[in-house]
Amino acid sequence: MWVSFCRHDGRDDVVNYDMPDSVQLIGYNYETGATCFFESGDNRPWTRVGENNRLLGVLPGPDDPEFDQAYAVPDVQCVECHQADPFNHNPWINSARLPENPRQPVLPVIPGPNPPYYVVGGQDWDMRTIHIDGNGCLGCHRIGMETLAEYTGDHWDPNEHMPPHAPGSLAEDYAELVACWENGPENTPGCDWVVPPAGDCGGGIVGADYPYAAARFNRADEDDDRRPGGGWRWPGC
Repeated sequence: MWVSFCRHDGRDDVVNYDMPDSVQLIGYNYETGATCFFESGDNRPWTRVGENNRLLGVLPGPDDPEFDQAYAVPDVQCVECHQADPFNHNPWINSARLPENPRQPVLPVIPGPNPPYYVVGGQDWDMRTIHIDGNGCLGCHRIGMETLAEYTGDHWDPNEHMPPHAPGSLAEDYAELVACWENGPENTPGCDWVVPPAGDCGGGIVGADYPYAAARFNRADEDDDRRPGGGWRWPGC
């Protein structure tokens, strides 16, 4: 499946916004977990900003020869903010609904606590999240603690919203995850780094030999002596 979404900050002729006309395209294969991230940072040949400050126009699709001019592969690891799966959800973004079925959100909810997930062309991207057996939060979905920090840094309190039908009832489970995140899985008994299933690989626990620890996120040390990835195999293969 493919999902396109616009992050239009506002007219750049009024204020110098970071993303005046940014459009993203995410593709996901439910069976294999194969994921593609595309960014259209400069789509002025195909779009315009209307008088009501809406981004208007039609961008070329994947079969259009101009697709490669409109979209590019981001030069950052998208999984820094899309750790658990390709799609981030919050009440605002979930309010975007399909015109033909207003009950259906534009961004899909990927079912299950451990769905497959890997990035095409991102073999050296850091796909780790933390895992604690029996943790109530992780019984429903993976949690990317780096992604979560983006929300809590804006004063969003998970215990006021999660789990959806009983907010705060998993506060101890959440605190357990935070403690592991702050201290590091290496220093937390029962907490491990894991990578998700990917294609024919089952995923699972990774250790100090994981060669793709990112310098920007997942608490990688700046002086981390990372090994080359040639001899490393995805768990479960």
